[in-house]
Amino acid sequence: MFLESDRSLKSLIEIFLYEKAYQQSATIPGSKFPLHIHYLNMLKKWFPGSKIIHLIRDPRAILSSEINKKSKPRFPISKKNRSIYNIGLTFYVIIQYKWALKMHKRYSDDQNYLLCRFEDLVLDSRKTSKILCDFIGINFYDYMLDVKQVDSSYTDKFKKGINTDSLTRWEDELSKKYRNLIELFLSEEIRLMGYDL
Repeated sequence: MFLESDRSLKSLIEIFLYEKAYQQSATIPGSKFPLHIHYLNMLKKWFPGSKIIHLIRDPRAILSSEINKKSKPRFPISKKNRSIYNIGLTFYVIIQYKWALKMHKRYSDDQNYLLCRFEDLVLDSRKTSKILCDFIGINFYDYMLDVKQVDSSYTDKFKKGINTDSLTRWEDELSKKYRNLIELFLSEEIRLMGYDL
């Protein structure tokens, strides 16, 4: 398939998406990866009819989850010194969150763009999932809520279902120092997304 294409990056991504959809018996190709937010302009140009679901979460919860991950990547900073790693991670989250909100402002009037708060998905899974299904044009089924809890920062087990503990765990897990840094630099964004300070 790739040999028959124009061998551009766009073609490679398109082939990958359709092949992945085929292997998973999906009717609509799609992908989930946080860094896609940095390439929205390019992706919208390449795939003009595509739907974008922007999943966002309280940045304090994001930071707490990243700090508590059992396996830590080398990016954005080496984890040899945990304190330096956590400070670097804090500013990485701040920068990424500001960028994500900038993209939200840019695309909020686009009919093919939808912002979804992680907290809404967890607290009212059925209602929020139906909204997401309607947005991408597929039917909602109850089994969609029976998801595996993979890549959790707090458990190694592959449990099923939606865990509501993840919503407020950060309040106990995130130290005051990191919480204050997040709130200092992201107070406007936190309020804009409807979170309490």
